[in-house]
Amino acid sequence: MNNITICISSDNNYIQHAGAVMASVLQHKQPEEFIKFYIIDGGITGSNKEKLNKLQEKFSCKIEFLTPDFERVKNCKTFKSDYITTATYYRLLIPEIIPNEDRVLYLDCDTIVRKPLGELYNKDFENNLIIGVKDIAAATHSKRLGLDKYVNGGVLLFNSKQMRAENSVDKMFEWIDKNRSRIECHDQDVINAALKGRIGYTDDIYDAQVLREGNSRFDEIPDPVILHFIGPKKPWTVYKPLNTTHWGIEYFTALKDTPWKDFIKQYKLKRLLCLPFILLYPTGWVRTLLRNIFSVKNTGLKDRKIITILGIKFKVKRVKRVKGN
Repeated sequence: MNNITICISSDNNYIQHAGAVMASVLQHKQPEEFIKFYIIDGGITGSNKEKLNKLQEKFSCKIEFLTPDFERVKNCKTFKSDYITTATYYRLLIPEIIPNEDRVLYLDCDTIVRKPLGELYNKDFENNLIIGVKDIAAATHSKRLGLDKYVNGGVLLFNSKQMRAENSVDKMFEWIDKNRSRIECHDQDVINAALKGRIGYTDDIYDAQVLREGNSRFDEIPDPVILHFIGPKKPWTVYKPLNTTHWGIEYFTALKDTPWKDFIKQYKLKRLLCLPFILLYPTGWVRTLLRNIFSVKNTGLKDRKIITILGIKFKVKRVKRVKGN
């Protein structure tokens, strides 16, 4: 039996999607492969843990829940305007929080597996501590951080044994302390910069980053092993029509083998009820034009916004009202 160790990090809000990832792995595993899942628990309820454990009854696999060091990540940098929380930094802890595994494959909750993972899992690390796929914006981020390589953080193969030997987790958190102002892409920046020179690239098929329909780089990957729905628009969102890609159905195919399969009917009903709004939702150049006429956007600072009026942008600071006695 060939063992494959996979780590997924989730809070209670994303547990359904974690279940879909796991189901997609199990749907496509080889008969001789045994999957062991480690779930980094960012606040999953007991009832949802029970639901997730039902995958062990449906498939041959093992699931173990892990409690991260919340104190260690609580001050890690996030942005007020982001949908991302400090929980994204949990993956930095993988070599320590899973001490008995030599290698661990990390998968984001917005990924879906389409084929067996054995070939990826058994990649030769050579002298690398992390193996991943080149990020869709690697050129920009590499230049910003002075790096030769920049991998996407959604699918990462950890050389955990060697990382423990070199105290790599401590080094990553030391980099955070010294470079907090340079962080834009959260733990993804940290992994790439702190482990500079020890990051290896693998084939794009293992992290096909789907941002929107017609994405030029993704179109060059016709038959990916792993789909990765990057950005805030996911297959399960209702109100954002630009999220509708020909790959989105794969999420629902995986979800059918989970205790959250009833969500599919709910989703279809919501899409139907919202159809008038979806059809009228501006896209393409119309949306760009309207945003240039007037728009309000958040910034990384909670007390500031950017207002656009007739193409001119203004940074506005919110004035706090002082209540009288």
